[in-house]
Amino acid sequence: GGEGSPCFPRFLEHAAPTRARAQVQQGRQVLLFADGHPGLPGERGGRGGDQGLHRVPRRPRGVLLAVHASSSSSSSTSSTPGAPFCAMRERFDGSSVGGGQGPRPSPNGPLRRPSPVLRPHHGARPAPATREEEHRGRLEEEEAHDKEGAQSQAAAGAAGAAADTLPPLEHHHHQPYRLDVLDPPPPNLVSPLGPRVEHIVISGGGAGAAPSRLSSAIASLLPCGGVPLEFAERLIAFGAVHWSPIPPAIGHAVALRDELVRERGIKDPTHPRYACRRAKPSDGEVAGYGTYIRVHLQPRRFPAALRTDWSKRVVEGLDSEHYVVIDKPYGVGVPPTVDNAEENCLHMTRRVLGLEDLRITHRLDQPTSGVLVLARTKEFASYFNGLLARRDGSVRKHYKVFTRREVPRGALDEEGVLTHYARVGVRAAKSKTRTVMYDEDAEGRHVCKLRVLGSEAVVDGGGKVQGYETEVVLMTGRTHQIRAQFAAVGCPVVGDTVYDGRGEDSARYREGEFEFLEKIGLQACKMAVKDESSSPSPKYFPAQGIEFSALSDPWWRVELS
Repeated sequence: GGEGSPCFPRFLEHAAPTRARAQVQQGRQVLLFADGHPGLPGERGGRGGDQGLHRVPRRPRGVLLAVHASSSSSSSTSSTPGAPFCAMRERFDGSSVGGGQGPRPSPNGPLRRPSPVLRPHHGARPAPATREEEHRGRLEEEEAHDKEGAQSQAAAGAAGAAADTLPPLEHHHHQPYRLDVLDPPPPNLVSPLGPRVEHIVISGGGAGAAPSRLSSAIASLLPCGGVPLEFAERLIAFGAVHWSPIPPAIGHAVALRDELVRERGIKDPTHPRYACRRAKPSDGEVAGYGTYIRVHLQPRRFPAALRTDWSKRVVEGLDSEHYVVIDKPYGVGVPPTVDNAEENCLHMTRRVLGLEDLRITHRLDQPTSGVLVLARTKEFASYFNGLLARRDGSVRKHYKVFTRREVPRGALDEEGVLTHYARVGVRAAKSKTRTVMYDEDAEGRHVCKLRVLGSEAVVDGGGKVQGYETEVVLMTGRTHQIRAQFAAVGCPVVGDTVYDGRGEDSARYREGEFEFLEKIGLQACKMAVKDESSSPSPKYFPAQGIEFSALSDPWWRVELS
């Protein structure tokens, strides 16, 4: 209601805690979470008996209330100076109450300021359901990264309470940029900075304006006074900048996009040449009228990539013209991320071997270590992918799994095979994408099989059993298959915060001690390849087959010995 509304004293009496009431009386701004309070007098019947209440539910849940105690009148509904007033800002889940734009906090994510140009509106037309949809995966990866790598809003609120101050109602988005985000990170980094993404659409100067370099546009057009030109060039070289010659079909940029398509005679705006791509230092002067630029100002870092001696990780292929096999360290992803093109296995191996081209044939999860095959040529990549697709034993992947409990023998059949039926890519609210295992088959599920070869106890220096190491062979290949199957039989992989919801590491993860684990109890210890097909296509491996083994013992053997 407005200042001086008769509902406000009753709100304080029924809903506000003692500390909040005292702070309002002292002239402070207070944030309150109303979660099913008993209700205020006169709330039933839509419009209450008191004029300040209008169509308020009797038991509102998860509504963020901003209570002001101003020294002067700021509301048009009352002329009583200095009277406090209450406004419903937004729900606990971030959705607004009563309309209006504003930051939408996530319990585990950053405050992302909507771009003034790209903010969606009701008149925006949806993007064509054609080639543009193929690039949506990158945008989804960016969104997931924003949610996973952000600092906890709850932690920020707790810190404010500890200092006897409450977080302000208005959030200051235009904070200075950190220019040290590309410096070498500390080796023990476990809680990285949350992401900060800015969107730029060049709409000034008109179609006749001369284009400039992307770094110059970023340095001068970013909010908060821009950034130094050298820092903008480092962001581009690091792979943290993406651009497209025309803006995406989102929000207020739709009109400018339609204008550019019409003026330039573009017949197919969904063609890959108009798609958003990663910027390169060699792109030249491409930032002209209508250019869209996305800048990731706080890229996620991977310290393990910098502390690894990659020249000692090569298992096989130094003399081969077709492939190279490495022992992937834990804590490093195989492909580039949306904001980091350098700290990954592909880039690091290419740089240490002096190769211009290197391709991914299969992947290992970031916290998993072990044997990884990379292709030097497009022909070998196609050939090896064909071997993996056969699922006839041409490629046998052996893994070592470290768990606190031993795999129950009753979960295996007489041949030692563990079978489940999986739904891949399941995303629940406020959680990461995961694979869900079922005991029975149904539509939309995929069969998952692995064979257990053996298991032995892992003991520390004092002879105490710390867990069990199980060697398995994958018979099928699904996302997170081993991690999900072991968790389904009550033996989650050590350190796996995605599938071990009750483990010690998961509890520490939920409490905010770290944002991600560099390693889990999983190593791709060996890969055996034997092509017995009669295909006339070239054979890249000996007829008798070949085996590649990891160069080092798994981390739990080293740390617990």
